Amino acid sequence: MITLATVVRRKPDVMTAEFDGEIVLMDLSAGAYFGLNATSSDIWRHLAEPIRVETLCQTLAGEYQGDPAVIESDILALLQTLETRALLDVVP
Repeated sequence: MITLATVVRRKPDVMTAEFDGEIVLMDLSAGAYFGLNATSSDIWRHLAEPIRVETLCQTLAGEYQGDPAVIESDILALLQTLETRALLDVVP
């Protein structure tokens, strides 16, 4: 389970393509793709290097100036989905 203390990064072998500010992730080993909306695409960009989830939430709360609790909840849900689809690495 991903928590605020978890350090994550995107899997380096996931292929990506960008269309009109949105990113499509392609997992060639599974033969599947996963589309990200503009906000989720922005989160994906932040995952290029290992980052603590708490830091990611704070950064995006500042960028989007939204309710930090809602942003935190949404980010945790997205990261959990990405991990379930094997698109995200949890860094020890």
